[in-house]
Amino acid sequence: MADTPQQLLYAPDAARAIVAVTQCDTLKSHEVYNIGGTIVPTIRNWMETIAEIAGGPTKISIVPKAMVRILGLFIPVMREIASLAYKYETTVFLNDDKFNRAHPGSYQTPMRVAIAETLEWFEQNGSGGEARRKAKRRARVNNAVRFTVDNIAIVAFPAILLLLATQLPVLEGFTLYLAVAAGIYWTSGLHSVTDRIAIILRS
Repeated sequence: MADTPQQLLYAPDAARAIVAVTQCDTLKSHEVYNIGGTIVPTIRNWMETIAEIAGGPTKISIVPKAMVRILGLFIPVMREIASLAYKYETTVFLNDDKFNRAHPGSYQTPMRVAIAETLEWFEQNGSGGEARRKAKRRARVNNAVRFTVDNIAIVAFPAILLLLATQLPVLEGFTLYLAVAAGIYWTSGLHSVTDRIAIILRS
């Protein structure tokens, strides 16, 4: 599977092409457009290029299809990969002449640039990326704020209602139920307030 030529399309290029097609005024119902990509000699060669640009080792291991099928008995995503193995065992080239005639100014990102941009995105957004670390810090702050709000609500609302009950005899005997109701409704309201404050602070 790793030694057959394949046609690969960079996701942002595909997105731009799809938008271009949908904005075509002369588009007919159920009209078909193929959007081609870059032809790589083999998937092995493509992975070696990725390793070269990433500055990592170029050793490539191929998992036997039988092993993928066995793993598919326990892991749904591996079962899906096994069912699509035929796509990588054969070479399929899409003829995109029709699309290119309709959109002569279309641009496709060179494969090496596409690989570099993808690696940079994972560097920023992967598990060790700065964006992920910032998201984790925001989540910790949000959780701390919510924990504080919840505990204030749990303590403050019953105390307020208890005070009211001493002033309004009609509430006597209903304090507990009112406290629970107030906690349920007012806590969610306070959460929405803290969420808005967080959005303002991040903007």
